[in-house]
Amino acid sequence: MEKELLHKYETYIFFSLLILVFLSCEKNAEVLHPEMLKPNWNDVKSKNLKLNIGDIISIKVDNNLLYGIVMDYNEDEMGIWYGICLSKSKIEKSKINNALFFGRKIPSGLIQVKCIDCFDLTYLNENGLNENLIILESIILNRDYISIGGKSSAINLSEILRDYQFGTKQRLKKPTECNEKIFSIDRVDERYMN
Repeated sequence: MEKELLHKYETYIFFSLLILVFLSCEKNAEVLHPEMLKPNWNDVKSKNLKLNIGDIISIKVDNNLLYGIVMDYNEDEMGIWYGICLSKSKIEKSKINNALFFGRKIPSGLIQVKCIDCFDLTYLNENGLNENLIILESIILNRDYISIGGKSSAINLSEILRDYQFGTKQRLKKPTECNEKIFSIDRVDERYMN
């Protein structure tokens, strides 16, 4: 009886690994930005948006001036949440490709490991918006090139400062290469993306 159960368990593990290997070897362009990591811009039912996707913003908190871009939004019983990707420095529309955004590389696959470039977003509740958050300009974003990696929430602008300080501290660490330490808790995925 025990041998039968052990054999069934081994068979289950073998086929599970075989399926994972098959999926990791699949040559699909969607692997770079899987649907499950893309923002869902249809989630918000309200038409009274104070920020729009692609808004480049500045946020003044105490004596700090932060910059970010709105990449997502969600709505729940607490209202609308704006997904803001913070930047290391000021963002200019004409130099958007040079901006350094908070992001991470996430490994995908077991055998032929590829990296998914993702943006880290802080979701600010609409009740946290005030005159210290200013829209500087707007750009058009393509949802197909956005994958969301890390998510956090902020009820007010002070909590965005908290995320910014934590994020810059994490990005001082040496990032782990994509195909190294895949199952390690010591991985450092956070980095600046452009």
